[in-house]
Amino acid sequence: MALKLWFSFSILLGVYDFGSTHMLFFDEYEPIISKIDTKFLSLGLDTSVIQNGFKKFNMSNPKLIKMISHLSPANLRVGGNMADRLIFVPSKDDSKHNLKYSEQNPESSDEYCNYVSTQNFSMYGQDWLMLNNLTRKTNLDMVFDLNALRRLSNDSWDSRNAEVLINFSNKYGLNLDWQLGNEPNSFRHKFNYEELASDFLKLKKILKKYKRYGSSLLIGPDTTRPDISHKESMKYLEEFLAKGKFAIDVISWHQYYFNGRTANQSNFLDPVIFDILKWQIDVVKFIQKKTNSTSKEIWLGETASAWGGGSPKYSDKFIACFIWLDKLGTAAKNGIDVVVRQSIFNGHYALISDTYEPNPDYWISILFKKLVGTRVISCFNSTGSRVRLYCHCSNNKAQENGFPSITVYGMNMQNTTAKIHIIGLDRDPRTSLKVVSYTISSKGSLLGKNIYLNDKLLKLTSTNDVPHFQPKIVDAKPYVVIPPFSIVFWIIPIKSQICN
Repeated sequence: MALKLWFSFSILLGVYDFGSTHMLFFDEYEPIISKIDTKFLSLGLDTSVIQNGFKKFNMSNPKLIKMISHLSPANLRVGGNMADRLIFVPSKDDSKHNLKYSEQNPESSDEYCNYVSTQNFSMYGQDWLMLNNLTRKTNLDMVFDLNALRRLSNDSWDSRNAEVLINFSNKYGLNLDWQLGNEPNSFRHKFNYEELASDFLKLKKILKKYKRYGSSLLIGPDTTRPDISHKESMKYLEEFLAKGKFAIDVISWHQYYFNGRTANQSNFLDPVIFDILKWQIDVVKFIQKKTNSTSKEIWLGETASAWGGGSPKYSDKFIACFIWLDKLGTAAKNGIDVVVRQSIFNGHYALISDTYEPNPDYWISILFKKLVGTRVISCFNSTGSRVRLYCHCSNNKAQENGFPSITVYGMNMQNTTAKIHIIGLDRDPRTSLKVVSYTISSKGSLLGKNIYLNDKLLKLTSTNDVPHFQPKIVDAKPYVVIPPFSIVFWIIPIKSQICN
């Protein structure tokens, strides 16, 4: 009897290895473990696209507009290293010598930044309006990263150019959220966390001058990932929050797993590397709690598999889909509210190629948006490190036949089929449990760009719309399968109270 009750509650924390057979348990009594933002999967556009004059990024291109809009709702965070080089100029007719706000600093900003020596560059009002028009057309919300390296002689932030941009944006009725500086713990410390906290407070006061921006989100400080070997990011985040938590509305940090220039194929399938993210989230949440900042959301404000623009051999291939989907699952399960994917365009890790074609991670992102809801479900699995599964209530649009449903998504990174027994959703063993199944594979080519959903090649329609995703209906008894090196999304209609 005790054994029967043990299984009926489905609270099994132990790991049971049945070879290629695994178990997935649901806890009907304490189902919801966290809730993510409706814009959980958000997008980044690197400021270097502006620096390069929007080369290849045609903001009026109908195909590009449509492709981006398929990923809404989302934030579009415009930022990156070059954010701290950008100077806003309202009109190309304005010359630098008669604009006090764009005077050169007494010292070059290169002295502040631990990055390749790069000159300041201008973003003109016309381009700024076009960029905001793009977000409007695609149903995205803009988050803009202001230049923190404009410094006065006393090393405080020179806010004059930022105020020109804010005033210009207000004049044209642009709705925005804001950041200040990119990865400040990497700056050569001419100014420290305490000064940056004061700069954020100064920016908050400026925003409150405007009715439009008084309630805008101020997001920061965008420190780099916690790292055991280089603890300055942890120290910087903690000390910034201790001084500046009242200035920000959202805590943000950046995360990449490895260097794109040196990455190899095994990095993209290594569960030990995947598990780094969970540890880093725990560190950030510990700092959040230690600084009494638990009322604030945590965003992964810039993230992908590999830094340095991604890996030229792997980041735009099917093999990168595993680490991307696992990042979404891990972040959602562990209380991250928003994940900003770097990037929508430009770089090897881009979701959309330079020729406006979807890279494999684009399709994973589309399916996640379509099928995965905001409520994260408690489920326990014995799937081991290479078969990884995550559980949510389904997106309302994915509900089956009017019944609430659960979306299970994940992957099999083994060269053998994984058989998954689902326990805890079906109280009557005599009835069938149907699963609406979407299986994504590359048909044997991990380094290919073509990916298939239930053996059908994924591609945009002739009108650049997302195609109808045709699922398969399978019986979950005795098990559901995940083919070798494949990704799955399963929609499971339920009649229990879990997702009501």
